[in-house]
Amino acid sequence: MNFEDLKVIWDSQADAPMYAVNEEGLHALLRQNTAHFTRRMRRQRLQTYLASLMVVGPISFLLIAHFGGLNPLATTWDAVALFTAAAAWLYFGGRVFVGRKRQAERERHFTSSLRDEIDRDIAQVTYQIDGRKQIILSFVPPHVGSLLLVSVAFRLSSFAWWAIVPVLVVLLVNLVLESRSQQRLVDRELIPRQRELESLRDKLASG
Repeated sequence: MNFEDLKVIWDSQADAPMYAVNEEGLHALLRQNTAHFTRRMRRQRLQTYLASLMVVGPISFLLIAHFGGLNPLATTWDAVALFTAAAAWLYFGGRVFVGRKRQAERERHFTSSLRDEIDRDIAQVTYQIDGRKQIILSFVPPHVGSLLLVSVAFRLSSFAWWAIVPVLVVLLVNLVLESRSQQRLVDRELIPRQRELESLRDKLASG
């Protein structure tokens, strides 16, 4: 969020003849920045849902074919592994979905006033920060699920067992990179945004 723009508008109210005009400008700019932030967080959620769907879909097809007798899996372990993989990805996507629904319920009591919208924005960014406090642990389930899915695929394809090692390395590297990316988002964008909003709220309260 461009807090300097908000600060300029707010500070100008001391020299303006109409306070309401300045507050209106501040409110409009705040909503613009909030809309940008909301779109970005929505894109991340949609990526999570799409990734979960792209994994759970093929797994469901394999399990239906197995239990329908169309294309039985080689062992019971294969079916258990696929069930576990699907559950891991459903947990990953479902956790994001349920968390967002609960946060939306908590935000229902906020009004459209400037101060309430600032409080709602603070609640939103705090929710995003809290959801990333144990970022590595939250990404473990989908990576384990992917590993299980790949292991079944390798077994069905009669690949040598060691061929899965590069896949395991890729998954581990991706887990680390994705976790670091989310942590950078927290450190460089979410926490500064939270502090800026809190500063703006305090300035309004003392004005």
